Amino acid sequence: MKNRNKNNCRSARFSFKSICLSCLITLSILMACPQANAQRPYARAGWTATLSTRAHGVQGTVTIVDANTFRVDNFYYDGGGVNVHFIVAADEASFASERIVTARNFLGSPFTGGSVVVDLPAGTTLDGQNAVSLWCIPFSANFGSGTFTNPNPDDIAPELTLTTPTASMSRTVSTLTGDLRVTGTANDNTGVSRIEVQVNEGDWLDVPLIAAPSAGRPNRVTFDTTFPGALTNIYIARPASGTNTVNVRAVDIDDNLSPQRSSVVRMTVRTPLTLTLLGTAATRLISGIPTRGYEVGRTYTLSARRFDNAVLGDGVNAFSAWSGAGISGTSTNLTFQMTPDLVSAPELTATYIPTPFQHAKVGRFDGLVRTAAGSTVSHATNGYFTTTITNRGNFSGTVTIEGRTHRITGFLGNDGVAMFGSTPTLVINRTVRKLSNLSLSFAVDLAADSNQLIGTLSDGTNTSTIVADRAAYSSANPLPANFLNEGSRGVYTFALPSKPQTLLTAAEFSQGDSVGRITITPAGWVRGSVYMADGNTNTVANLFATTLSKDNTFPFFAGLYRSGTSTRGSVSGIAELDDTEPTTDVSGTDFIWFRPANLAGSTRYPNGWSNGAQVDLQGAKYNHITGTSVLPNLPATANTGIANADLSFSDGPITSLITKSFNLSTANAVKIIPADPSFTFALRPSSGLFGGRIVPTGGIGLNYRGIILQKGTTAGGYGFVIGATEAGGVSLFHR
Repeated sequence: MKNRNKNNCRSARFSFKSICLSCLITLSILMACPQANAQRPYARAGWTATLSTRAHGVQGTVTIVDANTFRVDNFYYDGGGVNVHFIVAADEASFASERIVTARNFLGSPFTGGSVVVDLPAGTTLDGQNAVSLWCIPFSANFGSGTFTNPNPDDIAPELTLTTPTASMSRTVSTLTGDLRVTGTANDNTGVSRIEVQVNEGDWLDVPLIAAPSAGRPNRVTFDTTFPGALTNIYIARPASGTNTVNVRAVDIDDNLSPQRSSVVRMTVRTPLTLTLLGTAATRLISGIPTRGYEVGRTYTLSARRFDNAVLGDGVNAFSAWSGAGISGTSTNLTFQMTPDLVSAPELTATYIPTPFQHAKVGRFDGLVRTAAGSTVSHATNGYFTTTITNRGNFSGTVTIEGRTHRITGFLGNDGVAMFGSTPTLVINRTVRKLSNLSLSFAVDLAADSNQLIGTLSDGTNTSTIVADRAAYSSANPLPANFLNEGSRGVYTFALPSKPQTLLTAAEFSQGDSVGRITITPAGWVRGSVYMADGNTNTVANLFATTLSKDNTFPFFAGLYRSGTSTRGSVSGIAELDDTEPTTDVSGTDFIWFRPANLAGSTRYPNGWSNGAQVDLQGAKYNHITGTSVLPNLPATANTGIANADLSFSDGPITSLITKSFNLSTANAVKIIPADPSFTFALRPSSGLFGGRIVPTGGIGLNYRGIILQKGTTAGGYGFVIGATEAGGVSLFHR
């Protein structure tokens, strides 16, 4: 090796990146040198070089005597030249630059076969000097030169015993790098030149030797050196096993290598990590904290309690976020790797904030699923949504779309965004029905006072919006009494009167009025039923049970045309309670009604209205008072033979207006005047529903259904009559 001193005091040349190891190693070498030189002969003594003849008849054999002296035997030189000296260098290429010039000037001193001893200048040695020349200094002329070789090389490899590190060793430290101590012994028949160490496939580094002669092993040496910061922990890129590989070998003076000794060193770094809680006075909110510190490179999971008090109320604090060096997260479970950054800044913070799930922000939310702008309006994009959110932020509910109801569960983040496991989007699988899967997402406004939930539902082609309002009333906060009319509830009758449709003719759409009833509890619960004016007069559809919002509105939704476990149509809209209106107590506009084409079992409206038809809702509180007729403004008469009410049939299957008369007493008894076998009328005063059968002249009997509304100028009866292919309207008024 070039520029390498071969005695026990060689300068060490290291290339570790972390710190200047060469300074530390050189210090240990200098401390070890005096003892080494005092006890061992110079390793290269006896090495020879044969001078080649280049000028002035130079020839001879140069032999190394010791570290500072060489002898030239059988020396020939004619004494010519200018300022001629022996020089030594690492190789012949270094003669002109990096050389050592001896003191004696041989100019004018001819030799004809004798010998001469040459000393190197004080402070210099033959270590690393492999070439010798008789040299003309002014003209840089080489009169004769040669390279030192060992005249008696051997091929016996040195012996090496590695004491430290052992073949497999583990260490636990608290810093990211660790010192490597290498100790052992080496022996060779001709002498050990050096010990070399390699860490993690890096450069081979020289180790200082300490002579330890004995009677049996005069060439035995020991070594004991520490390399600062040579080892790394598992976190820093190492082989997959997460270990440090240390290789050690001995080299004798003939460059024979000993068998390599190897060690696998696993360095475990464990450090403490301070855990700080912000925003709460509670303690013991975190679990999963290791008792022996955190090992760098390993992954840990800490779990924070979501609330700092087991008894929940508006005054508790909720977990908000984790923070630390290179760490952030809003989930209560934090999985992180212990990194060097955390060793430098060993602190994690768990922040708690006042609970966003206060009593006034959570509860039941009910609303409609409606087609978003730009998507196709259909039964597949309209439905119903409900969910109940607890003061823990957990929720459960349902979304009804395309005639099927799907359950949903999850929890809200502190920002009100619904989380389904670890994702803010729920995929509703519908592959069994051969329909596209649905993606659902929503969020609750926890910051403002809107008391509203907004979401989206998409099948990848069409998108629907969800708007759901929080239930405003409860047993502790009951509905205002003016909305109740039967003690513990409010009873309302309503109609969905037919009106002209933009894309449907009168023959393509029912000309009858759908009718129904609604009941409302003091706690704000709304239930009801509806008879749609396109089907059997006895077929009733129940409204989805729902709640009133703070604006006294509620989502009106009924699934229609049941087929197996699903429905093929629906009617829906937002209804509002307002008893200050002159003609209604409950109303709504632009309700949307979906009927499929070719409805099984029906001969009416084969094309249906799959893209929806619009109707409006009008209704009023319904009162049944003993001794009073349920039909408002009916003139009372003691003579039951006098008609005081008319029932009219028109449109659809009715080719010309038909009006039938009857007497309705204050006890709500019915007497048809005059007697007419083509007409029947039955009234249920308790509910306001009426119905019967009408036989048009020359026609077949038709069934009809209606209901009584009791408020304002529009008070009277509304209903529908069913024909074979169409439906017409029914109207009931006082005389």
